[in-house]
Amino acid sequence: AQVNIASSSPAGQTFELTIANPSTDVTVGAGTVSPAAGVAIPGATAVQQPVITVSATGSQFATTSIPNTTFYTGGAFALARNNGSTTVTQIMITQNGTVNANANLSNLELFYDQQSTCATSSIPAGATLFNATGGSFNASEQATVTGTMPVGTSTVCLYVQVSVGSGATANQTINMGIANPSTEVIASAGTVAPSTAVTLSGSTTLQAPSSFFIEKDYRIYANVNAVQPVAPLAPEDASATAIAQSTPIRVVLNIISSGGSLATSSQAFKLQYAAEGGYASCASVPSGNFADVGPIGSSTIWTGYSNASTTDGTTLTATLLSSSTVPESYVEQNPSPANPNPIPANGAGEWDFVIYNNGAASGAGYCFRAVKSGGTALDQYNNFPEIWVVPPLFQVDYRWRNNDGGE
Repeated sequence: AQVNIASSSPAGQTFELTIANPSTDVTVGAGTVSPAAGVAIPGATAVQQPVITVSATGSQFATTSIPNTTFYTGGAFALARNNGSTTVTQIMITQNGTVNANANLSNLELFYDQQSTCATSSIPAGATLFNATGGSFNASEQATVTGTMPVGTSTVCLYVQVSVGSGATANQTINMGIANPSTEVIASAGTVAPSTAVTLSGSTTLQAPSSFFIEKDYRIYANVNAVQPVAPLAPEDASATAIAQSTPIRVVLNIISSGGSLATSSQAFKLQYAAEGGYASCASVPSGNFADVGPIGSSTIWTGYSNASTTDGTTLTATLLSSSTVPESYVEQNPSPANPNPIPANGAGEWDFVIYNNGAASGAGYCFRAVKSGGTALDQYNNFPEIWVVPPLFQVDYRWRNNDGGE
């Protein structure tokens, strides 16, 4: 027997098929039909409303960097229908972690793919984008997106991707879920279950990106017995060409924290020097030629220098270079203190090194650079501070003359 069950049939009701009296209810061309008592097909059939069941599989990735414009969370939602097929047209995703999704997560994209087992390490190459327009999270940390996704009795895997903004903070977390699939997953026919939250396992901790250090600008100043110098010896990013023997000077330079911020007390630096020699420029001098500026009082040709009225490691209160954004430290000898002020992503911290010409070769040019306190070179050098040493002046001869020019 075959029947048509209307879509309006209430779930849970049953039906069974019976011929109440075959002797009268079955008509034949000749003879009789028996028995006179009812004959039923054994058992009863319960009416079930078509329902999509939503579950979660796999786990979110443990970490991701700030920012990340295409962050796939890891794991997946799995959807399957108990019978037949329908189309899902709307899905609401809730962010349950500590990050402010309204401010720092954007462009929610859902990708789907029919699979017997959902992938959990990456979105499959053949997955289809559900929503043509990226979703935005509201103040309640919810984002609703619309699209078209067929769902039948085979499992459909749903993958979550978002953009993590640069305003997010390290150690905040992301956790994605569907708070109530029965009302937040909309299908064109049938129902969706459960009515309790389905959340991806685990959570993702946001990490600040590693900084990419760039030595950008510099300026050479005459030394003064104070934290901040006042008299430049050359224009910004130009070599100082008349530095005499036994002379202290100031090398003011800045370092960009490119791509990521530098938290307070994260990195110390030291100053190195190298003879320019026959190289075309400081940029051509091999990295291995550079050596540390020596301690105060050492025999190194370039050493640190102590100003009597100042304290080594004092935090600067103002900057001198045009591109500097954060004052850092006054440094009398290597290494500098770890940065006393935080540097935002792409900001430029400024350091002021006091150095002393302790016997550098007359007539020679010297290149200077900052390196990490452990000796590792910075990632990029846009400019190298450059100093040329003038020969010392000596009185060799003399001659007496009268006021009228005679001898």
